[in-house]
Amino acid sequence: METKDEQVRFDDMPERIRALPKDHRGYPVPYFVAWPNGKPDHRIMDRAKLWPAMEKKLCWICGQKLGAYLAFPVGPMCVLNRNISEPPSHLECARFAVKACPFLAIPAKARRDKNLPPDIEAPAGIGLKRNPGITAIWICKEYQSSLLPNGLLFQLGEPIGAEWYYEGRPASREEVETWIESGLPSLLAIAKTDGPVALLALRQMLHIARGLLPAK
Repeated sequence: METKDEQVRFDDMPERIRALPKDHRGYPVPYFVAWPNGKPDHRIMDRAKLWPAMEKKLCWICGQKLGAYLAFPVGPMCVLNRNISEPPSHLECARFAVKACPFLAIPAKARRDKNLPPDIEAPAGIGLKRNPGITAIWICKEYQSSLLPNGLLFQLGEPIGAEWYYEGRPASREEVETWIESGLPSLLAIAKTDGPVALLALRQMLHIARGLLPAK
């Protein structure tokens, strides 16, 4: 039996999400999910879909064609460094994801790493293992990508705006600031290792990010 925190919220499911295949529970399986042994594992990203999603401009969540506006569901630290290991989605798909995905909607939810395939590859870049707690939907019209030794990394374009969510609802400014402050020590440690230029860049990114926070 599922516990309350494992129940997916299906309210206002976009038609593009309804068109996705379903798992054995009847839950929609996002485009990016891998299917090891013929069964979807929502924890695993299918890296083989990265290039097609980029080249064909497909939504990372529903797999259908993107429009002019691009949406990236990201944690607070990605808002600061503007790097993410996944390409963009439709705004309505991203909004559904931040409400329906247990890991994004439940701050106390830990990653389920038990019984993962032994050959699974970590996403590109340097990621924080913790639950992001607060999720932002970064909205822009363009982005860049870089090929790193461990895969593709995406750089967020100039923001048109940002929407912030906590526990599947719009987040307050105070909630966002609390989560940003809790993650800053990790980014500061990386920046200090990289030197003074990286520290200055981090301060500038923090200043820009504060301009995207919810109004008081």
